[in-house]
This record gives sequence, structure tokens and C-alpha cells, in this order.
Amino acid sequence: LSNWIRDQDRAPFRVLVIDDDAEGRQYATTILGKVGMQVEAYDDAEAAIRRVADFRPDLVLLDLYMPGL
Repeated sequence: LSNWIRDQDRAPFRVLVIDDDAEGRQYATTILGKVGMQVEAYDDAEAAIRRVADFRPDLVLLDLYMPGL
């Protein structure tokens, strides 16, 4: 899969990771980055929401139980 993603003639997939758990956020960021995806990760859901319009993610990995939301 990682070779297929890297060999595509298109921009890398953009993934937004939103998780207040640092270990889970780092794990997702590392794995997705290794296969060539462009990843942005946030521990603050409100900051991530503000970033969506500019980053335009193809996928959002979201912890459903975030503090404050």
C-alpha cells in the first residue's frame, strides 16, 4: 500500500488527526506519514476545526470524546 500511495501522480492524501491522547496522536501521525500521507495533528479540537478550511483534509481521524466539546 505504501508504494502505491507514493507512486500516485497526485498530491498526497491529507489527514487531520484530532486526539487529546498524545500517544494515540503520535502513533497515527507516524504510521500515516510513513506511507506518504500529509498529516496534521491537534490535541485541541477547536484549533483543528479552525484549520479544516485551509488544510482541506481528505480524511479526519477524530477522538469523539474531546475535552470542551
